[in-house]
Amino acid sequence: MSSRLLSETLLTFRPRPEIPIFSGVSRAVARRVMVVLTLLGLLLFLYLAEVSQGTTTAFDIEQMEMEFHQLQERNQALEAQIAARESPTHVMRYAEANGMTPRTTAEYLVLGSGQPQ
Repeated sequence: MSSRLLSETLLTFRPRPEIPIFSGVSRAVARRVMVVLTLLGLLLFLYLAEVSQGTTTAFDIEQMEMEFHQLQERNQALEAQIAARESPTHVMRYAEANGMTPRTTAEYLVLGSGQPQ
């Protein structure tokens, strides 16, 4: 009775198809080949990552060198500006513009000899 029920249902059991065996290649050899290919792929990925990192580092170095040269030029401009503002003629013009006049007479303060009396 149960065989008749199985044959009348929608589910049918078919024999499983056999996987063809490749000419002389066993599963162990195929597994080794896959492991080797996986390792080669991993090594290639690591190599490309390293090359990419090197390229990025070279780009960063180039950018920093450009920034360094710009900062050097800015520093030279600031040093020239400081030298111009420290010149005696500039100091004299600044003093006159702010109402300072040169002293014509000097007054001296005479102190004692420093010995207690």
